[in-house]
Order: sequence, then C-alpha cells, then structure tokens
Amino acid sequence: MKFIGHLYLRQLLSAKVVGSVSRELVACDLADELPAEHALECACELLLAIGFTLETVPLGQQVVHQVCGRLLELKSTKTSAGKVAYSKRVQFLI
Repeated sequence: MKFIGHLYLRQLLSAKVVGSVSRELVACDLADELPAEHALECACELLLAIGFTLETVPLGQQVVHQVCGRLLELKSTKTSAGKVAYSKRVQFLI
C-alpha cells in the first residue's frame, strides 16, 4: 500500500485509480459485505500515506469522504451473533 501511495505522490497514478483501489478495499459498493481485516488495514495504511495530498483534488475529497465514512460504519458493525465484527486492534486503527 505504501508503494501505491508513493506512486500517487510522484504523480505516476491518478486519483481515480487510487480511489478505485481504496473503495474496493473497504467494499464501498457492497454495503452488506464485510471486508477482511487485512483489507481494512491496507486501506488505513493507504490513507495515512496519501490522505493529505489526496484531499487537495476534488475527486480525492470525495474518495476520502466515502472511504472514511465506510470505515467508521464498519468499525461499529456487529455480526449476526451479536459479536463485534473486527478485532480491537483494527477498531483502534480505524
């Protein structure tokens, strides 16, 4: 994820590509599906690496808003058994 972030920072990847990767990692289009913990960790790592720069672009602002909203939604998600869906480590990372 850091590699993808650095490619974006050096303007070798567009905001559209990074946005697509970010949305896919947190499953923005699939509201009923829970992404794996490692995918959420990757999304957080990518946002930490490029979030500030991504927000300077209008498309990037939309991506950051969608991904952060989805992450906050997933943070409080519970399984059908009533247990928290993600570990404390991932919840804290979010």
